[in-house]
Amino acid sequence: MNCGAYTLYAIEDGWIMRHPAEVFPDVEPDLWPPGDLIDGMLRVTWGCFLLTDGSRTVLVDTGMGPLAASLPGDRQAVAGQLPQALAMIGVRPDDVQVVVHTHLHVDHCGGNLTPNGSPLFPNAEFRVHRTELDFWLHESTVPAAPAVQGVMQPLIDAGQVEPVDGETDVAPGVRLVETPGHTPGHVSVVVTSQGTRTFIAGDVSHHPNQIPHPDWVSVFDLDPAQALRTRERVFEQVTGTGTVFAAGHYPPPGIGYIEMDDRKRIFVPGTAVQVA
Repeated sequence: MNCGAYTLYAIEDGWIMRHPAEVFPDVEPDLWPPGDLIDGMLRVTWGCFLLTDGSRTVLVDTGMGPLAASLPGDRQAVAGQLPQALAMIGVRPDDVQVVVHTHLHVDHCGGNLTPNGSPLFPNAEFRVHRTELDFWLHESTVPAAPAVQGVMQPLIDAGQVEPVDGETDVAPGVRLVETPGHTPGHVSVVVTSQGTRTFIAGDVSHHPNQIPHPDWVSVFDLDPAQALRTRERVFEQVTGTGTVFAAGHYPPPGIGYIEMDDRKRIFVPGTAVQVA
């Protein structure tokens, strides 16, 4: 879809089927609208977003990529579609100039490397909040930490990782803002261009049902109380403003608007041209 001078592409690197209690353990099953589940399961997207104005190309997150091979064998999942998706829209991996990681959970950075371990985006500068990078590089108790370290260390060694502190512009009109809670250094991406505003949320929210129910806490939030405060703040800032709200785990394409309906917030899916 158009975002002023930029075109925004929503890319599904893959997806996994999860029981809703695996993601939202404190939510009673009967609170889920029937249309949100497939045979009682949630289809959770691993989504990425690409921004380009014809000369600048910014990729937000890289999906699960080859790391999906480490999932238990009984999982119904698909991953590693990012390179094929880029090819469909005419973008080569070496065209990508900036990769932004909203955070370093493996389903957001697993596509950084090819299956043989070389950088998929050899010319890109990787922007990640310094707090986030330091947490994962020194973390030893979170089960995913070794996988994250394995993905990021080759890029650090190659000089491709540029930590950011606070709010930072990574391209004209493309700004990183701090949205901690899900992880310590989580950031979101705000695109402001030609009268349009787009908020790429990362994992501020995992499902549209959190918009009317921000107290639905994901099991993946490392600091649930901070994540809730951030979610409520972001929803308040975006609601009714015409800002496009994009979230990589929402049902594809994961873009829409937050509006008020009968005094409660709801997610209104947006329209986008389907490329493939």
